Amino acid sequence: MLQSYLKGSFLVSIFGSWQEARPDVDLKPIGGFAYYISSPDSLWQVDRLIFNLIFTLLLCAEFSRFWVDLSGQAARDLTRRLTQQEMSIDDQREEQLKSTLKRYIQPASIISGALIGAMCVLSDCMSPMGSGTGIVLAICIVYQYFE
Repeated sequence: MLQSYLKGSFLVSIFGSWQEARPDVDLKPIGGFAYYISSPDSLWQVDRLIFNLIFTLLLCAEFSRFWVDLSGQAARDLTRRLTQQEMSIDDQREEQLKSTLKRYIQPASIISGALIGAMCVLSDCMSPMGSGTGIVLAICIVYQYFE
């Protein structure tokens, strides 16, 4: 969008360079940051695949960790709920319970976010009819309705 409205500007050149795939239809990144974060056309573009994989994994893992903190599923929130319900784990005090839960919740959220990111990159590389990320989102939505 920026390329079509601001051709040749410094802001657009920071993100990358684009080439028209078909006249007046698509712009395809051919260089810069946009080229490396877009999904590769095949598995043989190893440099692009590795950069895209690392970028997506880090972004998804960080977003997952951030989401656990915001959604009320963090160790401090669960500890507060358990103490309000007068429940405990092996007679642990509140701080011990919080550290025990934190030891499991944070790694689990980071790993699950990274796995979802890996699924998205892998499905994008398989070139389905829709985008791979779109297919993963559709599956997650249908699963939520199923639950």
